[in-house]
Amino acid sequence: LVVSAAVFMKLTQANDQPEPVDVEIGVSSPDYGGQTEVFYNVESSQVIEIKPYRNGLAVLTQSSLIFVSSSGKTTGAFSHSFSNAHIETGGGVCVLYNRGSANYRIYRGSELLSDVKTECLVYLAAVSSNGKIAFAVRDKDCTSKLIILDKNGKELTQHVFNRESICAMDFQPGSRRLCVAATDAQNAVPYSVVAFFNTKDASEPEDRFSVEDKTVLRLASFSRRTMLICSDAVILYENSELNSLYDYTSVSLRSVSASDGLIAVRTALYNSDDSSELKIFNKTGYELASENLTGLRINRVSASDKHVVVLTRDSAVLYSKKGVNYKTVNDLSEPTDCVVNGSWLYILTSEGLIKAGF
Repeated sequence: LVVSAAVFMKLTQANDQPEPVDVEIGVSSPDYGGQTEVFYNVESSQVIEIKPYRNGLAVLTQSSLIFVSSSGKTTGAFSHSFSNAHIETGGGVCVLYNRGSANYRIYRGSELLSDVKTECLVYLAAVSSNGKIAFAVRDKDCTSKLIILDKNGKELTQHVFNRESICAMDFQPGSRRLCVAATDAQNAVPYSVVAFFNTKDASEPEDRFSVEDKTVLRLASFSRRTMLICSDAVILYENSELNSLYDYTSVSLRSVSASDGLIAVRTALYNSDDSSELKIFNKTGYELASENLTGLRINRVSASDKHVVVLTRDSAVLYSKKGVNYKTVNDLSEPTDCVVNGSWLYILTSEGLIKAGF
């Protein structure tokens, strides 16, 4: 099952590395109340996603990856031509990958560390709080494979799933273990396998269990507990037992966001986006809040370690780790994405990136 690292990693030549791009910075100050400002000009229709990165943001657009400090300064900007680009961040490391393709890049700080073309197709990535990287790839035989790298891009270990396909990954705090969910079907009935790997030796899992008749969509794994967000339920795995925390078989799962501290799940009635319910759980599985969002058009729900943000068509509502609604930013212009980093809430709007203090 061991495949040489040379098969997976093949660095392009230095002259093939992407050129930095120039980015226009602009600051304006419409008054939304409180410590709120448009601190960075970017065309929102071109933005794929934003992620917290170091003390600011990583902004992925259709043609570039931009690193922005909390003061609105561009600390790095690189062009790309990926057709299905995604990013993951953590520990001062940013991974840009072309989902379903063989290309990925690793950035550390504001510098390009490596630009890689593999012999496998990359379809999922995760980055730990200290910069370790995990990739889910498929080889030429469509076998699903887990590959773990250190923060410098050097391969540490790998594991092959002979039957199931990896569908979710999450590093536990401290990054010693990686939790991986893989799914398949038997006799037309779906099932998921959840395995815990040592990030230095993933040849065999340290623990493994199956969830019958469930497809795991997201994971939030902690030292003693793991939350499984499935297509129809939130399940807690603790002390080798599975317990359902939230069953939503009668409604539709619309969005989920998980962090190292909080998990937010939004459901809605079928064929209706205006009848949402939000539930917030902490890492022990305790339900912190249950909010009826009927009548609100929800664009996004985002969870950080200590906060959950609900983005509506014209506002952002911030919840604390106790499930308390304690800040609302109103009169936003077409907000589409949001993240929390430190004591700042960043909101992508048609006017640019908004920064709100709390």
